Amino acid sequence: MTPPGLTGPQGIAALGPTTDVPHTAQITGFAESSIYDAIRTGTWTLTRVLKVGRRIRIPTHDLIALLYPTSPSSEEGAGERAAG
Repeated sequence: MTPPGLTGPQGIAALGPTTDVPHTAQITGFAESSIYDAIRTGTWTLTRVLKVGRRIRIPTHDLIALLYPTSPSSEEGAGERAAG
């Protein structure tokens, strides 16, 4: 179950520009171990994955676009990704 503060695009955006795998698991409903395994094997394609040293970060914008494809913040980033 997603914690109340992590619901909706605004709640996810409040986490900052990126989040970690445990929060990604809470937001998406996937098991942490499944996300880590998918990232490790290269089969995680739902969002970008940023590796900073040994840390794994997931862009919150990608989570918003995945879960709320018609939200204003996901529309803003869609053009940025297409252009860049």
